[in-house]
Amino acid sequence: LANVPLALGDTNAGEQHLRSVLALEPGNPDARQRLIELLLHAQRWDEVAPELEQWVSTHPRDVTARYNLITAYLQLFRKDAAKPHYEALRELNPQRAASLAPYFR
Repeated sequence: LANVPLALGDTNAGEQHLRSVLALEPGNPDARQRLIELLLHAQRWDEVAPELEQWVSTHPRDVTARYNLITAYLQLFRKDAAKPHYEALRELNPQRAASLAPYFR
């Protein structure tokens, strides 16, 4: 149901559908990924950070999610929260982490 309003440009209705799905089924990976995409696109860092934290806790090797989580924390001026994820990203993919290195010197 969320895809229809999202395709029509009604992000509010699409987001509400996604949140309803996650309220009923918190482990639904498709709904969580779509919500994360929506929040990232809108640069709603304070809302996307907890969603990404949950995603990374169950998908610790997801390099893109970890990178996005670091970015969200840096946008929120929470370098302390970003640092462990940066260290994990350096282990998983040093090339991807290299662009973030200046923030952690």
